[in-house]
Amino acid sequence: MQRTDTNPAGPCVLSLNGGSSSIKFALYHVGGTLERSLGGMIDRIGHGYARLSFERLPDRRTGSIDVSAKDHGSDVASLIEWLASPDGLCEAGGKEGI
Repeated sequence: MQRTDTNPAGPCVLSLNGGSSSIKFALYHVGGTLERSLGGMIDRIGHGYARLSFERLPDRRTGSIDVSAKDHGSDVASLIEWLASPDGLCEAGGKEGI
């Protein structure tokens, strides 16, 4: 599947901020400058019915999907899997972190 201008392939930086029952995230495409292309959150972690909500930029298109609600680790894995899928916004790549 070829990606469109609003869904470009390329290296990305994923920023995560975890709370007690949620994870906020932002995805930045790496180029000349970092450009945010997606933001969102996974909420209700640990309650058996977590939801990943997101907003794609620059068109501000929104959406949501149900994800595993077992714990933060499995929800982050679901997020990364979704991002690397044809519906996501990033090519699969390294797992380096700071």
